[in-house]
Amino acid sequence: MDKEGRMKSFGLFEGLIKAPPNIYKDFRAFTLGHALLKVSKDWNSRKAKATLKKIAQQFHVKIPTKQVRDNHYKWPNPHLDLPPQYQHDEMDDDPDYLRLKVTNEASSLRADYDPENWMVTIYLATYVDEVLGLVDDESDLQVEVTKMCHIIETDVKHELMHYVQDISLQYKHAKQNKGQVGNKKKDYFLAPQEFDPTIRSEIGEFQARVKRPYSPSKIKEFTSQSEFFKVLKQHDPKRYKIAMKKFGTEIGK
Repeated sequence: MDKEGRMKSFGLFEGLIKAPPNIYKDFRAFTLGHALLKVSKDWNSRKAKATLKKIAQQFHVKIPTKQVRDNHYKWPNPHLDLPPQYQHDEMDDDPDYLRLKVTNEASSLRADYDPENWMVTIYLATYVDEVLGLVDDESDLQVEVTKMCHIIETDVKHELMHYVQDISLQYKHAKQNKGQVGNKKKDYFLAPQEFDPTIRSEIGEFQARVKRPYSPSKIKEFTSQSEFFKVLKQHDPKRYKIAMKKFGTEIGK
């Protein structure tokens, strides 16, 4: 706060919204472990199990021994894990827990954040069914499941960015939570609250599917085929340029 009691600008547009780092670490590990377990139900040969174990080691996670239909994880006092630039004077009103629900329930979604219940939900079946549809042979398993894990990581971060918007940026930068997200893809991509989180998801898709070394031509090819970037370019050129800059900056890190 400055001397007159006004909130200082905290450079919102200097980079993407930051997710709470320790919550992300735990939610990521919990989700990836259960995603690998779900894959193992369909691919359970000795070779496949060895492959999934290798992927788990690569991502530094453990595959749990069993999985029920819904798995829940709770993080107490989540606002304490917010980066300093997102702290504000209303923290006492924040939720006692941020919840993670990892479910096998079928859905058209991959993941969502429910601000009324302070819950991130990850729909494992959406990811796993997509991956298994691409795996015709056991030899493809490692490549496709590794891609899946990278995308899940990014989507967990995407939903935690919505938590930050909900709990912090509505106080610090009202435009982040302004307006309703429509059902149409166009409305969704143009919604202010989806801007940074969707860029984060696009980065995850790019890194999961495009081989290094990254180059301007690879970035151009990817973004020219992305629905998100195409909608922005057509309907909001100013934010399209900002999105391209943020995307390129993060890819270059």
